[in-house]
Amino acid sequence: MALLLGMAAASVAVAAYGATHLAHPSGALNLLAGLVYLIGCFGVTVVFNVPMNEALAGMDLS
Repeated sequence: MALLLGMAAASVAVAAYGATHLAHPSGALNLLAGLVYLIGCFGVTVVFNVPMNEALAGMDLS
């Protein structure tokens, strides 16, 4: 859990760095990389995996 949340925070930091350095050629790439990781890993986990796990936890075992 610490790795998932830590990397989400790191990706926000990378995206913020890219947003503040858009004049530099790599600024847009940093912004895009941070957003892709944030949406692709953290977003998918929050939107799809967490509700599925909660539904599975609430199922009757018999």
